Amino acid sequence: ADHIVTMEHSMLEALRWHVHPPTPIAFCRDLMHLVSGEVPASARHDVNELARFMTELSVCDYWFATKRPSSIALAAIINAIDLQGPQRIGPKDKSEFLHWVVEIGMDIANDVEIIECYGRLQKMYVATGFTPHLGEGAAEEENAEIGNQSQEPVEEVAIHPLIAM
Repeated sequence: ADHIVTMEHSMLEALRWHVHPPTPIAFCRDLMHLVSGEVPASARHDVNELARFMTELSVCDYWFATKRPSSIALAAIINAIDLQGPQRIGPKDKSEFLHWVVEIGMDIANDVEIIECYGRLQKMYVATGFTPHLGEGAAEEENAEIGNQSQEPVEEVAIHPLIAM
């Protein structure tokens, strides 16, 4: 039994005890606490579920393998908030969420990785056949544009107006 314990200890040392690194879904759970309590419970639930779905989508694309789990999670939540539409989660609530994200130390305006993850997740979501809530007529135009680019690697993504505070 001692040789098993010794081998296990040796393996843990070789891994530097990184046996359960944080995942995007773990960051989603933590970041969801920053969403305003004024957002209706049903909208919070939908944001949480959609963000979770998007983090699961990220597992299907090797591009995300080198990205920070916190970047994927934040991009998923921002996308989920955007997809709810301003009727369910107002710009004030989104701005407040982004404010708290900055307060905890995430540089959302200048972190290219978060911005790229945001764009890539949005494209993947639309490519799955779901239509974002973009307003009258804009959904078809956005779907056509994204559908043509869904297999392309993300080179540049325009900064979303509310990400660039």
